Amino acid sequence: MDYWLGFFRGAGDNIFDAIAVAASDHPAALRSRRDAIAQRLYTAYRRRCLPRGAPPPRRCRRNCSTPRAPLASDRADVIADDGGVPCREDPVAAETEHIKAVLLNDQENVILLSFSLLHAASASAAY
Repeated sequence: MDYWLGFFRGAGDNIFDAIAVAASDHPAALRSRRDAIAQRLYTAYRRRCLPRGAPPPRRCRRNCSTPRAPLASDRADVIADDGGVPCREDPVAAETEHIKAVLLNDQENVILLSFSLLHAASASAAY
C-alpha cells in the first residue's frame, strides 16, 4: 500500500483518477468490485481527520448489561468493524479520510460561493 500512496502523491494524482482509468480499461472487473470500493471509500472504523465541528466518534462501554441497538449514526461503525487495522495504522483508510475531508470542505466552499453569487445577483436585480 505504501508503494501506491507514494505513487499517487508523486504523480500528483489521486485515487479517483485511478478509478477512472480502471473504469475505462477494465469496466467489468471494476463493476464486480465497486461495492467493496465504495464501502472502503465511505466507511472507516476510526476517523483520523474529523471535519471542523464534528463530534468525536462514540465508543460503547464494554461493561454494558444489555446490548444497545445500533443507531443510524452507528451504522458506519457496524459496517466497518471487521476487525481490520485501525485507520491511523492503515494508510489507505487514512488517505480515504483525507480525501473525504477535502471533498466535504470543497462542497461547503461551493455552497458559500453559490450563495454569494445569488446574493450579488439579487442585489444587482434590485437596482
